[in-house]
Order: sequence, then structure tokens, then C-alpha cells
Amino acid sequence: MASSGRRWTVQDRDGNPIYLTEERWQHIVGDNNHPELADYEDHLKATLQQGRRRQEPLNPRKYRYVRPFNDLPVGFNHAVGIVLLGFHVNAQGETVPNNFIATAFLTHIRPRGLSMAHMPTYSYDQDVDVLYISFAPGEQPTAAVELNDNILLRFNLSEKYAVGLTLMDFSILVQMTPLGPRSFPLSGLQDLEPEWRETVIEIITTPPVSQILHVSSYTPSMAEAIPIISVEKPPIPVAV
Repeated sequence: MASSGRRWTVQDRDGNPIYLTEERWQHIVGDNNHPELADYEDHLKATLQQGRRRQEPLNPRKYRYVRPFNDLPVGFNHAVGIVLLGFHVNAQGETVPNNFIATAFLTHIRPRGLSMAHMPTYSYDQDVDVLYISFAPGEQPTAAVELNDNILLRFNLSEKYAVGLTLMDFSILVQMTPLGPRSFPLSGLQDLEPEWRETVIEIITTPPVSQILHVSSYTPSMAEAIPIISVEKPPIPVAV
């Protein structure tokens, strides 16, 4: 696709420039196509800049960008952008990126791991003070990461959603101090590759995990930020 007539260009989380042409936008929001997207152009931009990306198996050039929103029309909760990644030779004879939006739309996707039918389940082993939390009962995780010595995150790696948490020494994790909840360093993040770290941060800072683990940072200096976490006591009777 020729890059002339660009409406705007943004960068995704990996630094890839992605553009939308005026012609393509008018086609996408045409009366017979996806007119419901017309008032949510900024949501599409945010989806490309911040959403999760997945390569389509039938076309290696095609990538699907998805991001949830809570202010879309009734019946929709995600914006999706379909992008073709590639290169072309410009007028100066240079090979440059040519990544453009092929189409985009709003859709409804059931929140992974948490729905009306699948609320979190809790299993507390009082003998060893371990709390098991499942966001998708019966589902097997495809990966797991120790956030620190006491918190294990179990998740689906390819789809980037939480399957469960294992909280060891649980009564200590939720113990209050005179100044408020205890906080603990997320020491396990430093042991992860950058791509894994990005995925884990995305999972723990969005529901349902963020409703149990509260992530923040301790900044002993302007040049240093240490990620920390506190644990919300779950709505179940456990000995603490």
C-alpha cells in the first residue's frame, strides 16, 4: 500500500511505526463495514500503542493488536487493529518500514480467567499456610513465574492471561502493620528476559490479578525504582 495520504502514525510497544491512511479509515468506518468504530479512533491508536500483539498463523505479515476498554458501546469491550508489517523502498532508494492498518473493529471478548461463570476460587492449606487462587478453574497454565520467594504467578503465556496465584506464607503476606499493609519486593522480575518481564507486568497490573496484588514502586532515589507489591486479603475465611 502506498503511504501517501496518511491520517496518522503511531509506534507500538516494540517501536514499530504503524500508519493509517485517510482512504483506509473511510473504508473501515463506512456504513456497510464498521461504523461503530468512527467515534473511537483514539481507542484504536491506544490499542496499537499499548495492546498485546499476536502474529496470525496464515499470514506471517499480519499482526492482530488487541486492547480492552471499559467505555465502549454496549456489547463491545475490546478494540482490534489488524496490521500488515513489511518494508518498501522510498524515493531515496532506502528500505524503510511499511506497516499499515488493514482493518480495525470493536468486539466482545470474555475476560480471561474471570467471568460471571468463573469467579476466582480459593483453596487455603492451613497446615502449611499456602493459599491457592484459581482464575480459570480446571485450566492448566502454560507457564509460571516466581514474583518473589512467596508468590507464584501461573498463566497462559501465548494469550497473556492469569490462570492462578500461589501465595506461600500467606498469613505474613496479608499481615497489617501500624502503618498499613506490608509490601514486598518483586525480586523475581529481575530474573526474567525482557519479553517475559513485559508480559508478567501486563498480567499483574490488570484484572483479575490487580484486584489481589497491588503493584507500586519504591524510589530511594530519582535514578532507582524498586517494584513492590502488597496482597489484598481475599473475601474468604482464613486464619491470619
